[in-house]
This record gives sequence, structure tokens and C-alpha cells, in this order.
Amino acid sequence: MCFSAAASFTAAAGLAAAGVACQVGARDPRERLLAAFPSLFAVQQAVEGVIWLRLADAPGAGEGALPGLSAIYLAFAYVVWPAITPAAAWLIEPNGLRRKAMLAAAGLGAGVAFYLLWTLATGTYLAEARDGHIAYFADADPPLAVELAYAVAVIGPLAISSHRAVQVFGAVVAAGAAVSYFGLPWGRASVWCFFAAAASAVLVFHFFRRR
Repeated sequence: MCFSAAASFTAAAGLAAAGVACQVGARDPRERLLAAFPSLFAVQQAVEGVIWLRLADAPGAGEGALPGLSAIYLAFAYVVWPAITPAAAWLIEPNGLRRKAMLAAAGLGAGVAFYLLWTLATGTYLAEARDGHIAYFADADPPLAVELAYAVAVIGPLAISSHRAVQVFGAVVAAGAAVSYFGLPWGRASVWCFFAAAASAVLVFHFFRRR
């Protein structure tokens, strides 16, 4: 999380519990991928908690800090989420027209994920604590077209879902994207993932809505 090690580990624990609840509530095998979101966010937040601790142990490490841990954290943000979010929405969508749109978004997300995986494999990613947030730096930022494709692939399928809780999840993710991109551009990976992780707890209501 973008505030402190304690906040990251607390969020990870809460998300892990939400993940268990979602898996218990997921009755259909097609729901399993979406139900895994809180647990995956829990792992990502735990990784960032370790980054906070490592940065605290080496104050002043600055731009040379923790390339390995940074790459692990960013693998979730850059690769996992654009790859699985449209697929998860598609799997549970009953409306045929919306499923087609989500399938197109899944193809777009896969392309974005492959491109960003290549940048992770060939570039250097570093972490720095700045003004109460973790800033991740790379050799070069992704092109604007890739960032826009990422947003469409991740937010679009959630926004058009027939399921209300999934729409709410998507709305918070979209709000987090706007806040992080325009308000804290140097910390947008950490801030956006904070919003998305917190929003994933809403999915518990989706899986228990019929009980």
C-alpha cells in the first residue's frame, strides 16, 4: 500500500480474509478467477510491505533501491491485472453482446500484458519512498497508447458488467486510476493498486448476494 509497511501488511491480511470468503462464496467454477482477486492483491500488498521495510533499513538508497522486489510488485500491476481482469469479467457475464466486448478487451489486455512483461524483462525497475508513498522508476515509461489500452482493458469490462458489485469495483478502480495519474503521477502504480486492492473487498458482496 502507498502509506507504510504497517498499512501494507494490514491490507494484505484483510484482503487474504476477503479472498477466502470469496472462494467460499464462489459456487460456479467460472467465478473462481474473479474470486481470486483479493488474494492476489493480498500478495501484492505484502510485497510492497517488504519493500517499505527494506527501504527503511537503507535510508537514502534512493534510485538504486530494490530492483528485484520492484519488478515482482510491478509484475502484478503491469502483467497480471491487464491479463486476467477482462477474462474474469467475461467468465461470469451472462449477456452475449457484453461478452463479445469483454472478449475483445481480453485480447487487448493480453497484448498489453505481453508488452509490459517484455519491458519488465529487459528494463530496470527501482523503488523509492517519497512523501509517504512508494515511487517506482523505470528506464522509460510505457507509451501513452499502451497506458490507454491498459485502462480500456482493465476498466472497460468491469464497467459494462451485468453484476452491480463488479461495476462498483470498476468505478473505484477508475477513480483510483484518475487520482493516481493526475494527482500523483510518480506514485501512480502504488496509489492505483491501493484503490484497486481496497475495492476488491466489494467482491465479497457479489459472491454472497444470493445467500
